[in-house]
Amino acid sequence: MAVKLSNSGDTLKLMVPSCIRKYICGQTNHLGMVTSPKMKETEMGYRGSKSSLFKYNSQPVNTDKGVKEQRVDGSWCFLKWKHLRCTLTGFERSYQVKVPSKQLFKRSYSTDEKPLNPNFVTGFTDAEGSFTISIYSDKKATTKIRVMARFKIGLNKKDLPLLMQFQQFFGGIGTITYDKADNAWIYSVSSVTKLLNVIIPHFMSYPLLTKKAADFNLFVQIVQLMNKGAHLNHVGLQQIVNIKSSLNKGISDFVLSKFPIINPVKREIIGTTNISDPHWI
Repeated sequence: MAVKLSNSGDTLKLMVPSCIRKYICGQTNHLGMVTSPKMKETEMGYRGSKSSLFKYNSQPVNTDKGVKEQRVDGSWCFLKWKHLRCTLTGFERSYQVKVPSKQLFKRSYSTDEKPLNPNFVTGFTDAEGSFTISIYSDKKATTKIRVMARFKIGLNKKDLPLLMQFQQFFGGIGTITYDKADNAWIYSVSSVTKLLNVIIPHFMSYPLLTKKAADFNLFVQIVQLMNKGAHLNHVGLQQIVNIKSSLNKGISDFVLSKFPIINPVKREIIGTTNISDPHWI
């Protein structure tokens, strides 16, 4: 005999019936009919998740058996006797899909030969990419200071296939490495020649739309100076430092100690008012 639980009739929050769950658990009583779809599935919890079974002789005895359940409309049946019908779901760890509704909103990126849209690449870079200039000490360098220009995009390990598509889009240049500290995969290009011939021309043809465009313009100026060898002498380094002071987070204490007099260049103000291509995200 089934005993009616105190929260019988609580709303079932799942709005969309899951085909996969039907294969795991069998047919539901009313095929996805719910009492009231009011919440997200991730917030629903497990209300009334255990039904205790009782045997009646002279006294009720709890058999201490229970099952995880989710109720649907029509759970109570009034035929010869009153009993509770449940949809058994077993253990959640056994589900093929932990949160069933997520199967309807999966977003994946194909790894086939179809190239990425150029506007998508620019839009994605606006959100996840960066243009950086690093200035650090290097005893092997002529000036004892090394300058490195770098374009990079960092993503979670689950998005590694997409990162590989970016590398393919740019003709296979650059490297993909794992950053253990950030638990992320990084696609980067630091060769001055490849930055000038591949990366920079792309963003010139398909411009960035956010404030990152201002960083890109300063980045281009420094890469052009490096291509001329400016980073190999103190005069050129001073020019690079002046530009670097307006780029991203400015300059480090190390750079300030080596170049106490800095004249920051003017940073462009980006005022994008519309998105011209729907592929930009």
